[in-house]
Parts: sequence; C-alpha cells; structure tokens
Amino acid sequence: MKRITRKKIHTWVHIIILTIVATPIQLSAQSNLFKQTFTDAEYFFLMQDYQEALPLYQKLFRMDSLNANVNFRLGQCYLNISGIKSKAIPHLEKAIQNINPKYNEGSYKETQAPPLALFHLGEAYMVNHNLDKALKIFTEFKDRLDIKDVYNLDYVNQQIKACENAKQYISKPINIQTERFNPFPERNKNCNYPVLSADRNTMVFTVKEKFYSAIYQCIKENEQWSTPKNITLELGVEGEVYSTALNNDGTVLLLFKNEITSGNIYYSNYVNGIWQPAKKLNSGITSKDWETFASFSADGKQLLFTSNKKGGQGGLDIYIADRMDNGTWGNIRNLIEINTPYNEESPILSNDGKTLYFSSQGHNSMGGFDIFYSQLLPNNKWSTPINLGYPINTPDNEFYYFPIDSTTALMPMVSKDLITFYEIYRVEIKPKIAETLVEIIGKLTLSDNAEICPDSIAISLKDTESRTIQSNIVLSTNGDFKIKTKPGSYLVEATSKNYSMNPVSVFIPENFNQSIVPIELTLTSNIISQGLALKLNTILFDFDSYALTRESKFELEKVFRLMESYPELYIEVCGHTDSKGSPAYNLKLSSKRAKSIVEYLVYKGINERRFIVKGMGALSCIASNVNPDGTDNPAGRRFNRRGSIRIFSGNKSVQIDDIDIPENLKPNDLTYTILLAKPGDNFTPESIKKAEKELDTYSKRTDVGAATYINIGSFANKSVAIPILNKIIDFDLPNAMLVSEIELARLIKSEQITRFNSQSLFSVLLMTSETPISKATFKGFVPTEEKGKDGIYRYYFGAFNSKEIAQSQLEKINVLGFPNAMVVKIK
Repeated sequence: MKRITRKKIHTWVHIIILTIVATPIQLSAQSNLFKQTFTDAEYFFLMQDYQEALPLYQKLFRMDSLNANVNFRLGQCYLNISGIKSKAIPHLEKAIQNINPKYNEGSYKETQAPPLALFHLGEAYMVNHNLDKALKIFTEFKDRLDIKDVYNLDYVNQQIKACENAKQYISKPINIQTERFNPFPERNKNCNYPVLSADRNTMVFTVKEKFYSAIYQCIKENEQWSTPKNITLELGVEGEVYSTALNNDGTVLLLFKNEITSGNIYYSNYVNGIWQPAKKLNSGITSKDWETFASFSADGKQLLFTSNKKGGQGGLDIYIADRMDNGTWGNIRNLIEINTPYNEESPILSNDGKTLYFSSQGHNSMGGFDIFYSQLLPNNKWSTPINLGYPINTPDNEFYYFPIDSTTALMPMVSKDLITFYEIYRVEIKPKIAETLVEIIGKLTLSDNAEICPDSIAISLKDTESRTIQSNIVLSTNGDFKIKTKPGSYLVEATSKNYSMNPVSVFIPENFNQSIVPIELTLTSNIISQGLALKLNTILFDFDSYALTRESKFELEKVFRLMESYPELYIEVCGHTDSKGSPAYNLKLSSKRAKSIVEYLVYKGINERRFIVKGMGALSCIASNVNPDGTDNPAGRRFNRRGSIRIFSGNKSVQIDDIDIPENLKPNDLTYTILLAKPGDNFTPESIKKAEKELDTYSKRTDVGAATYINIGSFANKSVAIPILNKIIDFDLPNAMLVSEIELARLIKSEQITRFNSQSLFSVLLMTSETPISKATFKGFVPTEEKGKDGIYRYYFGAFNSKEIAQSQLEKINVLGFPNAMVVKIK
C-alpha cells in the first residue's frame, strides 16, 4: 500500500483551493464576455446591420446553444440576409420552444423568446415556400395574440392572405428570361437600385461596400457601358444612401439618405462632367418624416415619391407632385387608387407616362413586398394594380423593378454564386398567346364590416368608354365574386341602398399573360358620417349569451383606441338577437349584449356619456333565420346574434387616421426610456442612484396610489439605449427594461384606470333620447336629466358605492319596463 505523504496532502489541498477560487473568476469572466458580446450584437441588430450582428450571435450560440433569445436573434438575422434565409428555420424552431409573454428585449439576462418568434418562424417558412407550415404557425401566433394587439392581428391576417395568394400565383407561373448584368467583369460586388436616364444612355446604381454605400455611374458609348465610376465623393454623401432616379438626359440624380430619425430625398446636378454636392429637395417633399424614394416622369414635369407623413392611407404612401414655374415641386397629391394601409415603395413611371410600376405589401401580395403595375386611364384615374406574378414576385421581398419597356426591366436579384449578394439582372417577360377570356376574381367588403347580404347589393361590369353594362355579377354571402371577360378597359361597380362606392377601374391589355385579375371592392356605409371610417368586424355572440368572445374583444380594442384618440366621437351601440325565443326575451338579451359592449369600453376609461345604447331584439336581422324550405338556418342565425356600432361626431371636420397599421410596418420614429422599476419590482434607493449616476441625469418617479413607476433617460433609438440598459441591470435592477415612451404612458394610464374603477360611484342609466322626456314616463322614478355635448338627453337614477348594489337595482328597474337600462360609472 502506497503511503500518502504530508507533502502530497498539501499539494491536493492547494489544488482544491485554487479550483474553488478560480471557478467564480472564470464564470465571471465568461459572464462578462457574454454580456459584452450580446450588447455589441444587439447594437448592430437594432441598427439593421444584420451582416455585422450575425457572427456575434453565432459566437453567443456557441456559448449557450439552448438560449431561446440567442436562437431568436440568430433566426432574425438569417431572415434578413438574402440567400441564407432557410438557415433561420432551425433557430426559430428552437426559440418557440421557450416563449415568454413578458420578454425583456435587450437584456443580456433574457434567455427566453418573445411571442413574436412564432410570427418570424411563419415568415421563414413562407419565404422558403413551406406555405402550409407557414399558415399553421401564423394561425397559432394569431391565437396567442394579446387582445390589445390589434396592429399585429391585422398584419398576421394579411400574411395568411398572402400565403393563399402565393399558392395561387405559384400554380400559374409566367414565363420570364433572366440575364445577369455585371458592370464589374473582373470581380463581384453587391449591386442594387439600378436607374437609367429616360434616353437610356446613363446608368447609376448603388453598391454595398464593406463599410459604406457607394454610388456608381456608367455611360453608354457605342452601345457598350463604360467602366463604373465611383461618384460618392463627388456627391458628398455618406452612410446609408441609394440611387432612386435620373432625369431624361442623365444630368440630375435623385438619392435617398438615411438620417437615422428620418429619411430624405437629395438631388445632384451633373455639371461639366462632375456631380455637384447633393442637396435636399424642397420642403414640400422632404420633412421630419420618412421619404424613402423619388423618381421623375420622362418629361421631367412630375415627381413621384414615397412618404409616411400624416394624412395618408397608412405606412409609406406614393405621392405625385408637379414642377412649379420657379423649379420647386408643388400641388402634391396622394395616389389614393394605388395606396393601401401597408407600405408602398419605389414608384417608377414608364417612359410614356401611362404605366406606373411600384412595390407594395398590400393589394394581393404573395408575401412581403411584391411588384405591381397600374395603367393611367383616359379619365386620369389609375386602374386596379395588377401583381406581375410568379416568379418575378415570390413569398419573399421584391422591392425594386426598373422598367426599360413594357416587357423588360432591371431588377436586383440574389446572386446564384454569391448567395448573400444582390446583382443586377435583366428580366424579360416572354409573351405568350393572350387568354381569350380573363377571369376577374373579386372580394367585396363593407366599411363597417357588417355581414354581406347578396340580395341587397348589385355588382356590374361596365365598358369604360360607353358605360354600358357588359354583365351583372353574382355575389356570394362571403363577399366573393368572379366573372370571365375579354381584354379591355372596364369599370366594376357595386350599388346598395345603404352603401356607396366609386367604381373600380380594371384594365386588361391585349397581350395580358396571366389568367386572373384579383380586385377588391369596399362599400362605404351611408350611416357613418363623412370623413369617419372604422374598420370594425361585426361583434358576434354565442347562442343565448351576452359574454364577449376573444374575437369581439379584438374589435372593441379598435373602438377603444379610436375613442381615446378622438374625444369628439360618440357611439351608438345596438344589441341584436336571432329569432329563437320570445320577443320580450330577445329584447332583454339584445339589451344585455349592447351593455356588455359599453361596459367593456367604460371599464377601459371611456366616459359612459359618449354612448347611446339600444336593444333591438330580432327586429333587424341581417341574415336569414330559416332556409327557403322552412328549416332552421343556424349559420344565418349566428350572424344575427351581434352587436353593431354607429359613429357620430360633434365635430364634422374631424379626420380619423387609420388605426390598423402594424407598428412594424412604420419607419420607427418612437422615443424610448429605461423603465427601472414597475409595480411588483423590488428595488433600493441605492440602485436608482447608481442608474442616475450612470446617465448623469435624474430619474422620473410616477406614483399611482401605492403603485410606482420609475424611468430614466430618453433615447431616439434602441441601439443607443441597449448598452446602458445592460449596465443598469447589474445595479441590482434585474427587471429593468427598455420601453417606448408611448408604451410607458399606456402602462401608467392603465394603472390609473384600475385605481379609478376601484373607487367609483355607479348609477343606473334609465333611458337616452334625442328630445326631452316627460317625467310621467318614468313611473314614479325621479331621474336626473343630463344633456350631453352630442345633444342626447340621458336620464340617471341613483348613486351607488358599488357596481353590485347598482346591478341589484337594475334588475328591479328592468322588470318595471326599462329593458334598455344599464349600470354606468359616474365617478
């Protein structure tokens, strides 16, 4: 047996002590390395520099491959780099296994993924043509959405629709021929945004160099393009810039420049063979908002540009301006026939000025941005935009298409050899025998999104010139319609007693190489005041129930945001039933349905004096309760179990912006703050002082009763705030988070409403009327009469300390002949 010496024992003890001491040091160093790498990666990611962020997230993945947040960010990076988007799928599949609804973006301690990971996985499946998987994931994301998230609800619905469009277009591809145009024969460069002068003798394009965006110019000499010349220094621009247009003879160049909190259009003149330093276009075009693209008409008399300024259809819209006598641009107008609630980009007119090419996330896109075209008709209206079809468009993004003529264009496409590079391709749409008959496939919706009754709506197809009816179109109960017709110029018009619309122009050229033309018709309710429109689905109820469904709450969130933003609006709420049950029972049930709608909105902070409530029973059915043979019609009865809403305004001049634009479709002009503590968080005064010292500024404390919110700093973009956030987290503030200042205001207001609701007085609203009501009507009650700003008389009974007491009085009042009475909060 070996003898263990004292010396060996000392050696082992020494090793153990060193191990114990070294392990925390190594773990601390590893943690610091992870924190610094994560902070750097987040900076590049939030600056949308995905190429720089990718290797940093890959390094983090090697350190912690099970981290759902790292997998989420890796997936997002791959999804934003052309040619390698398929690599996003396995990482996003890992990320969705560990989702946190309270995800803390930017925190290096966050190891879970946000619910948005599901949406991005759907996108990854979609751009890789796994459309059935994409539909499944988008549906799961939709089912998980928070009730308040009306923005993403509409956007995911658009993506679901895009998947269906993609299936249709992919099944009927057009014939194209592509040819690579490489201006750099001896090397490859990442090229984008090729623009030609109207005389086709000058070309300018953008190259993504390693550290900057460069602008290059080529001149056509003897039918050959010259060696590209880097003109970036002459233009005096730096950072993210790209070419957007040249004038007729190539002597005026338009550029976009990203100025971090806004984007603007610049121009440069070509004088004596040198480009002059670029200057901003006049203030009528450029603004504090985002202007992302501009182009000239061939004659130089008009300018098309995109902007997200207020007053548009939503997102980025296309505008057109005229050249004034003094050389500036004016008479700016929105192309309302072209724009959608989503983003439109890169508008370019054909040389004859009669065809507009542009990209859009709306219309009948098959995913992301697609290329569309529209014809200028003799009445100076633009025809319904037509999707150029697959494979020019794909489920991925197609941002840019420069038309050389009616069948040929220049497009940036992902290089087949260098998968993360764009190269310029010449694309030719090959003609085929024109279809003798083309099918117009349409979808009709109502502006108030009531259910469609085909018998009350007539749709016709008219010849544009003669205005003679070519055919009457049959409409289905879900709003679908279709008709086959010859190529030509048509007007599609729908008429109804309660709705109106402007005819939609459809132009089908003789050489049209597709078999279908999708269009959308929207009828505007005549009941809604002029200038007021709300995209609201009819609120449906289950049988014999007045409980609000999940789908109904989404719709009421839209109403809430509308009423919160526009205090001038008043709402009439009507409850309806199907024909099952006695008239008296149905009247009572319909009143409860109307009340449940109002109570939801009042609880969220809307003054109950802004509502008129009516129970209509089964008096106003919008669908058949029975089939033609006399049997029960459950599907029809479902649509009659509803709540309907009408909008009134005390100020007829109020204009409502579209509230349905997803936030991720808008250029980001939010400001951010770091929320150090919120209700339920533990913190010490010393931690707050450390944060204040780090930012060299005081924090702001907001107390709502016993609830406390503490925030610090104001940041123009997230990338600047993330390094500071991750320092503050280590000041014993693990729950510190980055929020937009709008989001913080909403959190505080929500807390105020909760506190207010717990200290309220309630009353019973007996009746509303447009004219005063005699006291004899109230059968011994002595109500309080109040005339609102909307001119409506309201009659209240009692003041109670709790909703339960008021509810008990309401039940007695209902029996006495006031079925529409309801409990309201008066304080």
